Amino acid sequence: MFGEVAGSLINMATGIVLVRLITPEQMGRWQVLMQLSPLFVTIFILGLSASVLYFVPRASAEERGKYIAQTIVGLFFMGVLAAVVLVVAAPAIAALYNQPDLTGYIRIFSLFVLFQICVHYTRRLFMLYDQTLLAAVMIMVDSLGMLLCFVVPYFLKFGQDDPIRTAVIFLAVFMACRVAFTTVLALRDVKPGDFRLSMKRIGRQLEYSAPLGLSTAVPAISNRADKVIMPAYLDAGAYGVYAIGAKEVPLAGPLAFTISSVIQPRLAVFHKEGNTDGLVQLWRDATVRSALMLLPLFAFLMAIADKAFVLLYTEKYAQGVWLFRIYLLMVPLYITMQRAVLAAFGRTKFVLLISILQTVGTIAAAIVMARVIHFYGPAIAVIGMAYLAMFVLGLRIQRELRVKWTRIWPVYKVLTILAVSLLAGVAAWAGARILESRILSCLIAAAIMCAVYVPLLFIFRLLDQKDRDLIRQNWQRLKRLLGIAS
Repeated sequence: MFGEVAGSLINMATGIVLVRLITPEQMGRWQVLMQLSPLFVTIFILGLSASVLYFVPRASAEERGKYIAQTIVGLFFMGVLAAVVLVVAAPAIAALYNQPDLTGYIRIFSLFVLFQICVHYTRRLFMLYDQTLLAAVMIMVDSLGMLLCFVVPYFLKFGQDDPIRTAVIFLAVFMACRVAFTTVLALRDVKPGDFRLSMKRIGRQLEYSAPLGLSTAVPAISNRADKVIMPAYLDAGAYGVYAIGAKEVPLAGPLAFTISSVIQPRLAVFHKEGNTDGLVQLWRDATVRSALMLLPLFAFLMAIADKAFVLLYTEKYAQGVWLFRIYLLMVPLYITMQRAVLAAFGRTKFVLLISILQTVGTIAAAIVMARVIHFYGPAIAVIGMAYLAMFVLGLRIQRELRVKWTRIWPVYKVLTILAVSLLAGVAAWAGARILESRILSCLIAAAIMCAVYVPLLFIFRLLDQKDRDLIRQNWQRLKRLLGIAS
């Protein structure tokens, strides 16, 4: 989790630096590439990296290395396929985004996408190896590499006539090195004989992973529906403003991803054993702990959005403040981790069906809302359909477990955490209005938020003994990490 947070902060820093180094028009081009990268990666990994968390814990000692080797080989071939598709489709993609000069950038960028897919298994595999420190370091290295691929050429005055093309070339070289390093580490526990692929084993893994991958890719498409639709209504500069504002909080997704990745193997084992009590308790605990982190983040950023957003991204992007606030409503959705739960049940086809329906509904709603509410309409459509999909997934989980809602959901505790977070957020909002200075206002708001939220956690007894032990243990781990770093 520390690695995910650090990586997200570095990604945020990248955006903060870029708005000061390049023009809004160049930012519009860069944002298109940043939309393509996760979209193509999510589509073409076919759920292979996530399937490691399902198959390896269940497999015998002999088969574990074979599933790992099979995943590495499969991701390489899918990466090559994704790169070929990007190269061929580059003119059509550029035309779709109403930026014809993007064709050349996209073709170079295909190499970066290829290498990204090749190493997509890293986090999950290293967590299964119980090498969480290494996984955290790799997350931070990936984020830092993207930042340096812009900053280093800029300060060396290299390729300043076209900074986007220069950065893309540097990114491709960086990711090629990353692939070589990661492969060496990943193969330490894999025997040469494990690369003898079995069609039966491949079919078994694809039967699980393909629906899972598509069910992840389809929401990725729906969550970016507004980014695809808005270029038809905006020029490159205005689209750069829209893309900066209409984005999810970079911390929320990684935090939820970390928690779901940790609990998913255990959920799969509990489900296989028919241990409903253990499964429900683990999920309830994970939901509460994610709520303790994500709901105050939601309340705090909502309170200071007008100050913090302009401070980070300058006045040129001030129109994106309310887009940012709309997308903040996505944060509470992450605490449920419902897709990970259904994946642990093996119900990937149902998740895929809901994802397809969500995507179709989002695209239709975004087009309508773009015409009715214009600049803010598509973002509202994305959020609304995401909440509807969450409700349907929850119904399926309740049906799968055949237990009452009150047993599945820690409703009272989550609502209490939300109330406490909002109360602290209101106090932070008031504190942010004391001074005109944006940076001082944000610092004051942060201090007030902590001063109100933390005591209320103890007053309402929202931290039990397990939480205190967890905090103490991770504090010791953090001290050891800092000791290693020093």
